[in-house]
Amino acid sequence: MSVSTKRVTVDDPTPTREPLSKKVRLDYDNLKPSQTLYINNLNDQIKISVMKQNLHLLLSTFGDVLEVRVNKKLRGQAHILFASIEEAVAARNTINGMDFFDKPMKVNYSLKQSNLVRIVEDSLR
Repeated sequence: MSVSTKRVTVDDPTPTREPLSKKVRLDYDNLKPSQTLYINNLNDQIKISVMKQNLHLLLSTFGDVLEVRVNKKLRGQAHILFASIEEAVAARNTINGMDFFDKPMKVNYSLKQSNLVRIVEDSLR
């Protein structure tokens, strides 16, 4: 039985990798406008039902609000679905930084499309 040995030479050292814990920061100012707004920095001491009702009242002044979702696990966050992108843009431009229950809201476009939008688009096809 013969054993062959080969020499392997590596000219380039192994590339170093960045630690996996490093997070990528999003450029919120340049997100693509969408029908869904993501609001955070909401007052988490307010009951969810009261928060939903007041968000709906505030945002319905900009157009048809189809859905208001307040995150029960991570309080202080909400997603608002408008009937059109134009309504969402108007709402975002107006209420971003506005005090709501004694805290300034941070309003951005949602990164993902709402499930409700997908359902409506699929039914129209």
